[in-house]
Amino acid sequence: MSKNGKESVEAVASRVVDRLKAVREASAALAAGERRNAFEQTLEAELGGMAGDLAERVLGTVKERLVDEARGRERRVIELEQQVRALEAQLGAVGAERDRLRRDNEALRAGSAVPAAAAAPSTGGELARLREGLMRVSRGEDVTAESIGLPPGDARLFRLIRSLVDFALKYEIGLNLLLAEFKIGPAGNADTKLIQGLQEQVRERFRACLENKQGSLQALKEVLERNARFLVDLNRSYQTSIYEGNQAMLTRLDPRPILEKHKRVLGSDFEGAWRAIGREQADLANLSRAELWERFFLNPFQKKLASYQDQA
Repeated sequence: MSKNGKESVEAVASRVVDRLKAVREASAALAAGERRNAFEQTLEAELGGMAGDLAERVLGTVKERLVDEARGRERRVIELEQQVRALEAQLGAVGAERDRLRRDNEALRAGSAVPAAAAAPSTGGELARLREGLMRVSRGEDVTAESIGLPPGDARLFRLIRSLVDFALKYEIGLNLLLAEFKIGPAGNADTKLIQGLQEQVRERFRACLENKQGSLQALKEVLERNARFLVDLNRSYQTSIYEGNQAMLTRLDPRPILEKHKRVLGSDFEGAWRAIGREQADLANLSRAELWERFFLNPFQKKLASYQDQA
């Protein structure tokens, strides 16, 4: 095929893909059969007047694009699942450190021996340097205990607090990105600039505590408690979407309403009903993983996880 012919096929395929996407959005609330008719009418309107070989090439290009797009969404879902697992691992590490510190504190109260460097009280200047270091951490700077001049007795405390603050910042920023990906809450319709603004709000919340602003500690505590529930809410949302999505698919294959539509004056058109069930089954079998998720599971998942925003 000539270069011009190839460009012509690509141009037509682009137009058809755009039309099919528009039809998919416009017919989201329609029954499966009505959506299928809308797709068929769109394809007929775009390709009906073309020669058979040209129409086949256009359809092949359209299919490749839609499949690539679906695979891209599927890869993104897998990436997000990996991010969630990484956050779970980090949360477990922070919990282990918290438990260790609790044991150390209990040992101190019981009168256990404490190393002199660790027991030495911090001076006002050292506390000011520690606070300044944490302020710089909240701004995303790379700070070490040595770079802010902390003595060995306070270096370990700084590293501990920095790890906790860094984790809390990254956790909530990642959480907001995940909510934006699923179009949930204030971040749902956010563009890149607004997402960056939300990330800065997360950092500002910690800075407000370091600056001793009134009410800042309580506000931070409420957000951290809400964020601690997120993984539980995320899991419950997936469970809800799996159940409701499967019920929606089974409803499409329910023979009773299909048979009802094929009633005759005397008896029923069983052959026509069987063909209708076959079409429904074939339609479901041809959907990619991403398309199945978007059509049947995404909406109940979004509704369930959106309630997480209201629990603060």
